[in-house]
Formats: sequence, structure tokens, C-alpha cells
Amino acid sequence: MSTYTKNPDDAGHPNGDKRDPKKGGDDKPVVPPEPFTPFPFPLPDRRSGKDGKYRGKGDDDPIYAPYIVLNHTDPANPGGVFYLSPDIWVESTLGINLPVEGEANNIFARVHNQGLLDAMNVNVRFYWADPSAAITDQSINPIGGDAAAATAMGVYIPAALAPGQDSAVLVQCPVPWFPASITHECLIVKAWSPGFDPNVQPWEPVLDPINDRHSAQHNVTVKMLPPGANFMLSIGVANISGFAQSLLVQVRALSTQEVAAQAKMLQLKLPVNLSASRRTLPIEGGLASARRFMRHDPATFAGLMVAGDDKDPAGAGIQGKVVMQIEDKLAAWEQRQLDLKGAMLTSAKPGEAFGFDISAYLGGIKTGGYVALFIAKE
Repeated sequence: MSTYTKNPDDAGHPNGDKRDPKKGGDDKPVVPPEPFTPFPFPLPDRRSGKDGKYRGKGDDDPIYAPYIVLNHTDPANPGGVFYLSPDIWVESTLGINLPVEGEANNIFARVHNQGLLDAMNVNVRFYWADPSAAITDQSINPIGGDAAAATAMGVYIPAALAPGQDSAVLVQCPVPWFPASITHECLIVKAWSPGFDPNVQPWEPVLDPINDRHSAQHNVTVKMLPPGANFMLSIGVANISGFAQSLLVQVRALSTQEVAAQAKMLQLKLPVNLSASRRTLPIEGGLASARRFMRHDPATFAGLMVAGDDKDPAGAGIQGKVVMQIEDKLAAWEQRQLDLKGAMLTSAKPGEAFGFDISAYLGGIKTGGYVALFIAKE
């Protein structure tokens, strides 16, 4: 018996079977190779549709059906980073993206329909996670502690007016968020249209903001400090793989253009006029010695962590100067804490803003990141 391929787009061949007359003798199917990954657990299947191709966040062809999208970067700034979605933000009594500890903060998501059919009964679910450059499905928590309560259901999003256009609505998390720490936790949102997104199932990974248009994350903190005030920022980093390897952490000082762009994207409403500083804010730190090990489920592991950011859109978006670089070998699934500290310049003027990007790499692949903005106040 000859070898064969089962290819759904083999037109004219029932059930997708196509015999190869040039080969014969065994029953082994010829299958497309999986994308390369340095991680020793299965890749999530990104194939969908008739052609069986691997899909990216914008690879599907919107047809006469709902096409739900959460942007992982700003469409007006395609060089942005995947962990700073402009479609997720928090509002408090201090303003936008300035959460207040112990207060009822409201989380919002901008959910898009780029399809040519109205999206009915869309589900939008909201999560939070501790500050980290290594977020997985096992480390996130539904807002309010219950997935059902954290899900806005029955959301209606009109169809786009024409191919290539966009229709969007604002969705508020049904329950308020009470941050446990003054440090801004990470926010994650997943949206899907039941019936039209059959591959989006409750048991599938939530996090895949690079490859999956249904999910996005927002890893950022904004701190307002008086001149001379000390600050400390603690962020989790981890070896999110099943074998020991070196973890590289880079801290970059954002350029004035990048600080201004991030402030604009964050829609900050501040009591002072923000001005991106041309100076550098001194910062120091390192990895804490305490070791922890992450909960993990390889069967449903996040696609972002598996496929990695091999195209590195985040690297293209952050061009600031590397001011700190730390490398250490971590055991499989080992998690460490990165502690950064510094002080606002004593000569800082109200509204003067400084920014840092903290990125984590495994095997040269960016697996996560976090952005911090420090703004001087009176």
C-alpha cells in the first residue's frame, strides 16, 4: 500500500486522501512538519479552516461571519510589544491605568469585529496575574475569583461596514477588580463568539496573544513619585520549559519617543502634564535567591510560551538602551523574582516621565515582558 497524505484541501479526493504513486510499501502518513520549538512538549494546533495552514493573529480571512479580534499591539504602531495591548485598561478614582489598592477598579476591553456579519452573544472574560514576564494559564486568575462572574456574556458587536474595516465596542468586566498590591498586576482578556469560534474551548489555553486573535494581555505599571522618592519593582521571571536552560533578562531604558508613545497608548489622565524625559533614571537590581516552581500543564500550555516570539515583533518595538542584563541557569519550570530599585531624580520636574522595558528570553526567544513608567509629581 502506498503512502498518503490526508490534506483537507486536496480537491477531488474524498476525505482528503491522496495516494502518492511514486512511493509505496508502508502505511505511514506523510504529514506537514511542525514548526520548530526548543520546548519538549506538544505545540498547540494552530491549524484551522479548509487549508489546514497555521494561523496567526491576523492570518484568517474574514468572510461573511463574525471575526472577533483583540489587538496585541497598537495597529497604528505595528512595532509595539505583544504584552501591551491597547485594548485593555483599568479605571480608578485616580484616572486611567492608575489602579488604586483596596479600591473597586473597573477593567475595560475594546473588542473588535472585523467580519462582515454581526457578532451575537460574544463572551468576554477578564483575568489578572501577579506582575511577571512569564505568565501562563496556570498563573492567571479570573477577576473576582470566578470565571462565570468575570465573563461578560451576550455582547453584541455590529459587522464591519466593508472588508478590511473594523467595528468595535467597549466591554466592562462585570465585577470590579480589587488589586492586592500597589504594584499593577497583569491583565488578560479573552473574547470569542460561540458557534463561530469552535476552536475556542474552555479547556484550551487562554494565553496566546501573538498567535491567537481572541486573547490579549496588558503588562504595565505606572508609578507617580515625588523628587527623590525611592521605588522598588518586583517581577516574576521563569524558565517556562521542561528542561534546565539559561534565562536572559534585559532591562531597557525607553527612548523619549517610546515613553511618549506608551503614555499616549495608555490614555493616561494625570494631574500634571506629561513630558518624556531625555535623561536616564538610575536603576539597579538582580534575581532573588529564593526558588519556586511553577504549576504547569503541558497539554494546555500557552501557545505564546511554546511557539515563542520567534519573529520578535516586541524586539522591533523596543529600541531603548540596555541598562541591565542578567543571565542565570534555571531548572525546569523554576521561577525567580527580579527585584529592581531606584529613586526619582531630585531635580525631576512634575510630569517628567521615565520608562523601562523588562524582557525575558529563553534560547534567544522572547517569552514575555513588562513595562514600567515612572512619572514625577509635585
